[in-house]
Amino acid sequence: MSCKLERGPQEANEGKLALFLGGDEQLYIKSLKILHILGSPMYIGTHYQATMMKLISNMIGTAVVDIFGEMSVLIRKLGIDPKIAIEALSMGGANSITQMFRLEWQSKDEFGEAFSMELAQHVIEMALESARDLGVSSLHLIEQNNLMMKLAKNMEFGSKDVGEISKLYWNLNDSDNHLK
Repeated sequence: MSCKLERGPQEANEGKLALFLGGDEQLYIKSLKILHILGSPMYIGTHYQATMMKLISNMIGTAVVDIFGEMSVLIRKLGIDPKIAIEALSMGGANSITQMFRLEWQSKDEFGEAFSMELAQHVIEMALESARDLGVSSLHLIEQNNLMMKLAKNMEFGSKDVGEISKLYWNLNDSDNHLK
């Protein structure tokens, strides 16, 4: 059995690690009592699947941190108290836990009516223009995101939700072109 850990030393000391486990499922079940002492165990599947889940988590986490880094420039330029900004952002779409439903939609290729690509891309265009007006001319991740949304729109993805950008990535990676 393999165990990939998430979180840091403080959570380890508190028994609050996230544990992604792979390998023998029966051994996992037998080990649950001990694993719960360390934190929250989740059986993923094979060793490789558990390893990849850890890497996926890292990729998402670092992308979010990078986006926060870009947005911190705007928060500073606007002179907003960081504590107020964090509280305000945690109340809406920037709270990444609220975005998890989209990951489920994207993983299943089943989308509900929520926030269309058209609207999302329009909002991002306005945000980029507003940032430029503030003298912030370089928001690379957001600009890249905007370009990807434009491409997805041109491919007619996103009529239901911005999460349909995943169809673009599926097509770019030539995975099951049934998504067209």
